[in-house]
Parts: sequence; structure tokens; C-alpha cells
Amino acid sequence: MYFILIQFLFIVYLGLSQSLWSQSDLVFDGIEFLNEKVEVNLNNPIHPIEILEYSDGLSELAEWIPVSRNYGKGWESVFPFAYSLDLDTLSIPISNQGFFRKSFQASVENYTNHELVSRFLRQATFGPRLEEINNFPNVEGTQFSDAEYTNFELWIDNQVAVIPMYHRAYWRQRSNPSFVDTSLSVQGNNILTLITEVGHDPTLGHLLPFYENNILHRCNWECRVEGHGGLNSDGTPITDFSDYTEDKNGNGVLDVGEDVGYLYGPSEAVGNGSLDAKTITYSNDGIPYIGSHIADAEAKGMTKWDLNNSAGDTKRIVWYEAAINGEDQLRQRLAWALSQYFVIGEAGSNQLGFPERFLNYYDIFVRHAFGNFRDILSEVTWSPIMGHYLSYIKNKKADESIGTFPDENYAREVMQLFTIGLWELNQDGTFETDGNGDLIPTYTNRDIEEFAKIFTGLIKQNKRSNIENSFSNDIDPLRVRSDWHDMSGKRLLDGSTLGPFVDYNNEYDDWESFTDTNGNGVYDAGESFTDTGYNDPELFLDVNGNSIYDMGEPFSDYNGNGSYDLAPFAQVPDAVTAVVLDIEGFLDHLFFHKNVPPFMARFLIQRFTVSNPSPNYIKSVADAFRDGLYKGSGSGERGDMLATIKAVLLHPEARETSLSSDSSYGKLREPIIRLMHLSRAFNLNSLRTYDWILFNNMEDLISQEPYKSPSVFNFYQPDFSPTGEISNMGYYAPEFQITNDTTLIRLYNAYHTLIYYGINGSDYLYEGKGGKIGSKWYTEAVLNSDHAMNLSSNLPELINYLDLVLSDGQLPENVRSIILNALTQSQLSGEDLVKLAIYLFVTTNEFNIVY
Repeated sequence: MYFILIQFLFIVYLGLSQSLWSQSDLVFDGIEFLNEKVEVNLNNPIHPIEILEYSDGLSELAEWIPVSRNYGKGWESVFPFAYSLDLDTLSIPISNQGFFRKSFQASVENYTNHELVSRFLRQATFGPRLEEINNFPNVEGTQFSDAEYTNFELWIDNQVAVIPMYHRAYWRQRSNPSFVDTSLSVQGNNILTLITEVGHDPTLGHLLPFYENNILHRCNWECRVEGHGGLNSDGTPITDFSDYTEDKNGNGVLDVGEDVGYLYGPSEAVGNGSLDAKTITYSNDGIPYIGSHIADAEAKGMTKWDLNNSAGDTKRIVWYEAAINGEDQLRQRLAWALSQYFVIGEAGSNQLGFPERFLNYYDIFVRHAFGNFRDILSEVTWSPIMGHYLSYIKNKKADESIGTFPDENYAREVMQLFTIGLWELNQDGTFETDGNGDLIPTYTNRDIEEFAKIFTGLIKQNKRSNIENSFSNDIDPLRVRSDWHDMSGKRLLDGSTLGPFVDYNNEYDDWESFTDTNGNGVYDAGESFTDTGYNDPELFLDVNGNSIYDMGEPFSDYNGNGSYDLAPFAQVPDAVTAVVLDIEGFLDHLFFHKNVPPFMARFLIQRFTVSNPSPNYIKSVADAFRDGLYKGSGSGERGDMLATIKAVLLHPEARETSLSSDSSYGKLREPIIRLMHLSRAFNLNSLRTYDWILFNNMEDLISQEPYKSPSVFNFYQPDFSPTGEISNMGYYAPEFQITNDTTLIRLYNAYHTLIYYGINGSDYLYEGKGGKIGSKWYTEAVLNSDHAMNLSSNLPELINYLDLVLSDGQLPENVRSIILNALTQSQLSGEDLVKLAIYLFVTTNEFNIVY
């Protein structure tokens, strides 16, 4: 049987880089059939990496898929299979016949400290800069890379200490001069304003558009802020006497015989009755092209048209500034990831030109990037922009008399997308199954109907001052209208009941006990019942499943006394508080669900490091989320985001370079992050009047742009698998959902435009067929390639530099030779040579894929 099996298994499929491995590297082991299992002894592994692969063997084209591996950290199961690993033995169901053990003995390249840093920064930021690599903690040390990844963790800790760049605060400081600093002060309706409610900074001036009383104040000649444009605050054109007055005698006053005229309207003259030629032009609407904005543009060598942008672009200008120039790179990178988890997009939102509401929402993720997931979940739920996006603002309790029922949108998405997902999970992210081996749904349609009752009775706050005023208050958290809220008790996923947080109603409710007089199993009119009133709101996570609270189990401490209370409130809460307890109690119920740690863990891993993390990797991150600790350090509170992101970035599966040899390892990078990497690597410099950076039309070009998610499901889904080899092997590759022949060509054209022309929107580029990444017909921003220029006379050194900042030293020798030959044969020099070199690099797999 042994020899027959080996012959059957001798279907050689390397599946890895042919430049690294050859058939002589393969080692086959015998396989025993014991107790209806295939048991393969996995002792004595061969390093740097060893992989056990599986194939069904049903055809010559059957894919060999890794099922277990060892890269120096012990054997582990790998996605998509998660067979049991116990005492160094991998147990596989006997029905899945066809395995071989593949050991790779070829050497793996040793990376320099700087290259290891570049690789880490490609995962943790919007892309490394040379100075950030060189200034990384202890990068010049001889003991830089240790088993605990100490210096990488030190960088994370340093990033936590960097003053955050809040998007809303950045905009407020540069927009409405009437904004004042009320950060963390109490406003009307007892609203505690956020730390981002800072005042305008007069030293910066009016640099970003804003709305006031539903009127747009642009940074151009149409501005109504005094001295900045050609309009008065009431919208009428300014009359400027100064440029139309003849001061013939130089005494500084208007004398008889000296002429004066208006900019707009009928001309008037004094003295001789004649009017000199006007030196200032004005628009067709009669608005004079004057004011500080026009002066600023001319001083920068730009025309007045440089000051124009669509109102909706303001929030993206702020986003690009944070992504490219923000010093708190890890915070900004994590906020971007979280914004793709708790999604709102322009499609489905209202009043898209009002930036403050969008910036305010995005700052939820900036503020809590290193805080707690539970706080994020609560703020998202009470956000007016989310309330509009998922249609639960003005959601009312059912009225069967007229056939209306609560909107179910948020009740569904808060489970499917924001917390627990569709299927019950184990802590390592593998699916939990029932006795028949089927997946177990986390909730049903009945649950959605039940939970829709919870998100009733929420409306926007009243309008107030010191925010961007539009038709409503879209900044402050939603408020309660209790008469619209369904106050009944809600049966939760575990069968327990939430609420009602109201007084005794003298009616039987389904959570109350009753005397079943007739024994039919249901409550009938006339049968006695116990009117229990509102339920205990301090929910707990029943870790051991005994249905009672035990010491050490997490709970929601509603009264903040530090202990679990059976009856935390001395009296029934008022109606408004009851609604808050209802909503927050349900959010706690979801937050304490066992699915949340692995569900969130897999999402974050996919966004930062690999598309197909092993169960071991997911479990490590999920444990950090559940326990609030990374290797004993952290708050100790469930949902600790800092502990979680440390587990994501510092797990061996993220750090060990030997895994780059595993064909299942790595991820395609998001197209917008690749553009940001290129922009950061060469310090993209704005040429515009107010240093705006704006990539235009990215949604149409590459199917990804800030605030342009097509739906609440994000730009792509985490379980997307493109047809072909990746799908055949059961792997996920989310970013490929927006990667096709069209978007890929457009992305490469965008690279080319940025490198050769900067941000430019000229219709003449590529005859209007691609690469138009700017909003203007001229160059708005350019890359700075000075360092590369200094190396242009030494091609090997130039390639080494570009390999470090763009592909973290992973460029294969054969690709390096191709680039070197192309540069040598180009006969180019100086800037032209450097631009060609950069473009060749950004078209390589090593730039576009991280592994």
C-alpha cells in the first residue's frame, strides 16, 4: 500500500517560484491509514520553511493546496483547511486522499534591517519614506530583529504618542473665521462637543471652503468673507472705489475734478464727468475678480481658476493631506481600514458638498484607532450621517393599524458587517458546524425583525451655532424621541431578553412567568402572571455557559460602580434613558458575542498584512481583542484596539520573511494605497495656491476613492475570490474585486501621469484616453525625485535605492537585470532616466503586492 500510494502522489506541482525551488528539493513521506484518519508525523521539520500539500488527485490538473506548514515557529494549519494539529500530528479525514510532504531546503535571502523596516512600513502606513526608514528605532543596531520584534513594537508605541491629525479640526482651523474653540464644552441639550470642535486659526486664514447658512464660501472671488473675495456677506458684488479713483493731487482724498466709478452697476463720475478705463475684470455674474484669494493665487504664479474646486472635494483634500503628510501614519492607516468596516459613502448620503459631517464621522476612527472597539460601535450607531445612510433616522415603532413596521436596515448591517457576521465562528476564525457538518447562522430574519424595534425613536439634534450649518444638525449624536420607540422587551440571540426599561405595565410580556392554568403552553387571557417591569440592563458574557454571572466574566457596567449588579438602578429610568439603555444594551450583547474577536481579527489582518491568514494568526489577534492584551501589555479590556493592531503587525506570520516563499501568502495592495505610497516615497509637493492635493476622478479610474464606497459593503468584500487559480485553491483575494483589465491599465496610467507630469488633468494626456488624475489642465503637484537624481549616474545604486523605498528589497535578480538593461539601453540621463526607473519599479509585482 505504501508504494502504491507514493506512485499515486507523484503528481509534481511546485506552485512556488521556480527560481527558488526545483524538483530535487521535494521530499515524500509515507502516509498511514489509522482509525479512519490519515496521520502524517510532522517531527523533525526542515527549515527555513516546509509545507504539506493536498490534492484530491482526481485529475492531472488537480491543484495542490497547502494544508500545514512550518516556517520556524512550529507546525500550523493554514487556510482554507484547518485540520486538527495535536502533538505534532496532522489528522485529516480519510476521504480526502492524496497528500505529499514538500520540504524546501533552498536558502532564503537575508534582508537588511532597512529592508525589514521598509517591509513593515508598507504594511503599517500609507508607504515608507527614506527618512522614516533611516530614523526607525535602532535600525542601525546589530541586534535589530529579535524574536519579540521589540523595535517594531517600539515604533508602534512611538506612533501612539504622535499628536493626531484630526480631519475635522484641520478643516475647521482653515475654513470659517467665525468658528470658535468649544472642544469638550457643553452646548445646548447637554451636548458635550468633541475634541475636534476647535476654532479657526487666523494665522492660517481661509484656506478651505465651507458652508454657512446653506451658502457656500469658496476660496475664490466668490468668497463672502470680508477681504477675501468680491462679494459682500449678503451676496451683492463689492464696490471698490480705490482702483477707480484719480488722486491727481496725491492728497489721498477725492477732490472736485477727480473721477470715481463703481465696479458693478451704473457708472458715476465727479468733476469732469469722465471715467478712466477699468483695471479689474469681473465675472458674468458681476463679481469682481478681487480679494485676498485672487492676490494669493497671483503671488503663487497661478491664475484665478486654481482656486476653484467642487464643494464635495474638500473632504478628500483633507484626506489626502493626512494620508500623504500626516505624521501619525499608523493612526491614519488604521482609520482608513476602519472606515472600510463601518462604511458610509457618498452614494446613499445627502448634501455631499458639506464637508464637516463627513470629516466628523471619519474622525471617529482617528480618535479611537488606539482606543476601544465598543466606543467606535456606539459612536457609529448614534452618528446622524450613519442614521441617514442606513435609514434609521425617524424610524418608528410598528403601527399595525396602518400596516407600518420599523426599518430593518441597521438591525441587519450592525450584525452582518459591524460585529458578528453571517456564520458562527470559532476563536481561530474557522466556521463552527452542527452535528451534520453544516454551518450555523448567527441570526435569522426573525432576529432582524426583533432588533429593528431597538433602533426606533432616533432623530437629529436641533440646529446650533459653531458648526457648519445646513438644513439640519448632522454633527451631534442623534437624540431620542421616546414616543416613537418600541419599549417592549426584545428577545436576544441567546434567548435572553433585553428590557423593557419601563415601569410595570400590568400586561403580560413574553419574558414574564405565568401560571398555565389550562396547560396549553401559552399565556391565555385570565391566567395570572408576574409583572416584572424592566429587566437588569447589566449584560454579561457567560464564558462558562452556566447562565449566571461569575467573577471575571466581562459585563456592561451601566452605573459605573466597577461591579456587576443584579439591580443597578434604584428606580425605573426615564423614557429617554430607557431608549439609550435599550440601544446600548443591544450593542453590548453584540460586542460580547464570541464571533466579534475572530471576525474583526480577520478583517484587520486582511487590510494590513495577508489575505489568507492561518487560523493560528487569527486566533492570536482575536485573543488580543478579547483579552485586551498583547503579550501581557494593554488595558485588559475587551476590544482594545492598540493590543489588537499590535497582534496584527507583530505576529510571526506578518514578520517572518521566509513566508514569502509560500504561494498562499501575501496580498494585493489597495490601488489607492499604492498611489499614496508613490506620493509619499517621493514627497509629492503641491503647486496650488493653498497647497491642496487632490487626486481627481479616482472612483472612475481605479474603482477606489475616499468617501466613494459604492455601498455599505465597501469597495470589495473580504471573501471575494477571482475566478481561476486563486478560486480553484480556495483562497481569498479581496482587492481583486476592483482589479480587472480596465482598472489595472488605468492604475498604471495613473502611475505614469504622476511620475512624468504630476497630478494633471489635461485632456491632451494620452489623447484623453487615460491617466487624467487631476482636476485642472495644468500640473497641480509634482513628485520630488532629488535623491534619485543624485544617484542617476550610478545605476546599481539607483536601483538599490528604489528597491528599498518601493519594494522593500524584494526585487528578484532577474527583474533587477531587466530594469538595469532597460535603463542602460534607454540612453536617457538625469530626470528622464529617473522617471523611467521609477515607472519600471511601480509596474513590478514586488511594488503592487506585499508579501
